[in-house]
Amino acid sequence: MVKCVCKGVLLMRSKVIVIINIFGVKGYGEVEFVLSIIKIIAVVAFNILGIVLVAGESTTPGGYVGGRYWRDPGPFANGFKGLCSVFVTAAFAFAGTEVIVYSFRLYVFY
Repeated sequence: MVKCVCKGVLLMRSKVIVIINIFGVKGYGEVEFVLSIIKIIAVVAFNILGIVLVAGESTTPGGYVGGRYWRDPGPFANGFKGLCSVFVTAAFAFAGTEVIVYSFRLYVFY
């Protein structure tokens, strides 16, 4: 089932790329321009959302999320070892999505 859906998505994506290439360099430039504007708007929106959520506007019952753990137990509760463990967790969080996408890509194409 998954392979069938992926083939359909890849076929539609290929058709869109061919249609864009039919219009030549001007068409490709316009599509690139529009997609870059969408990307810039998304980055700005996520930054604003992050600031708003950290500043206290959230739907959680606790309210202000940004400083909840700053006072108790504090930013360096377990010293340097605790700081390093946070960096390891953050690295896996950022790299995890790339690993999933890469393994899915290998599954689909090989």
